[in-house]
Order: sequence, then C-alpha cells, then structure tokens
Amino acid sequence: MKVGDLVKERKYPEIGLIVETNFCHPNYGYRVLPLGKLTLAQWDGGWFTQDFMESQCEVVSEGR
Repeated sequence: MKVGDLVKERKYPEIGLIVETNFCHPNYGYRVLPLGKLTLAQWDGGWFTQDFMESQCEVVSEGR
C-alpha cells in the first residue's frame, strides 16, 4: 500500500484514499481520507496502524 492508493476495509464498502504514511510512530502508519459519506470539511482523515491496514484492508485501485 502506498500514497495514492484507494483502499477499503474488507467488511465495509466505503473507500478511502491514502494521503500520507508515517511508520516511525507505532500508532500511525497510513493516513486515509474517506471518499463518499463524509466531506473533507467534516473529517480531514484519520491515522490507521500499518498492522490494521495490511491485515484488514485491501487495495481497490493502485495510485500511479
């Protein structure tokens, strides 16, 4: 997974865009902006651990 990839949690249909990575902090990993239900004004994205993203999520479309 890398910046620019569209991802989703396997259990849910919502898609997010990876906009930043930070593997130096244990609570960070990937910053994901939601696409669809929420607007960027309502939520500027959240940080998800590398373990969560790589075990519970999948890439829907790879960024170029």
